[in-house]
Amino acid sequence: MKYRVPMIVFFWGLTLTEAFSQLVEPDSIFLQRAIFHTKEIYVNAMAGDAHLYNGVEYNEYNLQRLDVGHPYFLSGDWEEGTIEYDGQRYQPVDILYDLVRDLVVIEHAYSRFKIELISEKIKAFTIREHHFVRLVNKPADKPIVASGFYEVRYNGQVKLYARRRKGAFDDVKLNRPVKLFLEDDQFFVYKNGQYFPVKTKASVLKALFDHKAELKKFLSKNNVRFRKNHESALIQSVKFYDEVDKKP
Repeated sequence: MKYRVPMIVFFWGLTLTEAFSQLVEPDSIFLQRAIFHTKEIYVNAMAGDAHLYNGVEYNEYNLQRLDVGHPYFLSGDWEEGTIEYDGQRYQPVDILYDLVRDLVVIEHAYSRFKIELISEKIKAFTIREHHFVRLVNKPADKPIVASGFYEVRYNGQVKLYARRRKGAFDDVKLNRPVKLFLEDDQFFVYKNGQYFPVKTKASVLKALFDHKAELKKFLSKNNVRFRKNHESALIQSVKFYDEVDKKP
């Protein structure tokens, strides 16, 4: 059952207070003050980050030794990063980004519970040098882009976003059922208020049609190959387009 983590702190405080209140005698004022001082230190320490821990307990995967891959971005271990959550910026924060469920997970600094943050309250987050923002589906977007987290691969007059996702598939290995976690990235160029899905050379030339001739020449001259590394080719294409488009 999921529950709000801050409630743990609340009931802990009540239990501690009740336990020691029964011991109060005229000669136990020192003990009372010590308890009050300890609680005051704890509350002050939590004050800055308590708002961040307002999530629900994360439902972890039952990963097995024979499973292939993992459901997270970069690695299955905590990664240090930053989060812009409900109007506030927090750093450093230990983060897991679940690519199967598109969820940002943090570890509670005191209880060690894994907490699933409320996606709608996350404006952006970073993991290592990777910067993610939350995009929201709008009926005016053509084509429509699903609401969720996207990595910013190029952030200029035009933008390139990567939708990092993984699928979880059932398989059999050594006569035992296992899970396969396979990544499937999607890329979008954002230009003039519209999103264009891109992956191949043809799709990029179509999205950036107003400088198609210059871009085509640039890709050929610099031997940019989409089949070899389409993500790098996409970044180079968008960056070149931006530079050409800024020229008078």
